[in-house]
This record gives sequence, structure tokens and C-alpha cells, in this order.
Amino acid sequence: MEGKKERMKESRKRKKNIYIYTERLCFEVGKTIPKPGRFGPVQGKKKKRRKKKRENKEKNGKENPEK
Repeated sequence: MEGKKERMKESRKRKKNIYIYTERLCFEVGKTIPKPGRFGPVQGKKKKRRKKKRENKEKNGKENPEK
């Protein structure tokens, strides 16, 4: 039983809001960490692309023209 208690202590330490920083997103430890490429990075890319588009629109002084 002693070994199990030790392991429980370790996992409890790990679960205390520590963040793992990947290149694009950070995940809380203790939550399941998704496989890279499954949805993490893709979301990040989409966000970046949208941000770039928005910045370009502002730079060119174009607001959404009425359709």
C-alpha cells in the first residue's frame, strides 16, 4: 500500500494547475493532453489566420461592405 500512497501524492502534486506549454497552446496537467495535431495546433492556426485577416482589413481601411 505504501507504494500506492506515494504515487497518489505524486499525481496530486502534478495536478495542481501546472501548465504545459506546447508551441501554440497550453494545456492544464491532469486534463487529458490531446495528441499533437488532433485539434490543438489546428485551432491555433485558424485563430492566427483570422487575426491576420482582421489586421489587414484594418490596415487597408476596409470595413465589411454591406452585401
